[in-house]
Amino acid sequence: MIFFDAGPKGGWADILSSFIEERLSPKGDSHVLAKLFCGVTLSMRMPILLGIREVPDHGEICSHVETVVDFFLEGCGC
Repeated sequence: MIFFDAGPKGGWADILSSFIEERLSPKGDSHVLAKLFCGVTLSMRMPILLGIREVPDHGEICSHVETVVDFFLEGCGC
């Protein structure tokens, strides 16, 4: 818990939240949107960590990220 609180807890979400707030003029809470974006982007990681899915190839990863970004930006009205 101490490690998480000192580092990963807010770092990525704070940076992305600032970017969303400054560049996208979101309709919702930018911190919530940042967590949602990261969660969806990293959604394929859990099945890999659990060993129920093979590691995707580079093309699959790129396709997933492009789909997530397009979906997110459309949801933000961009």
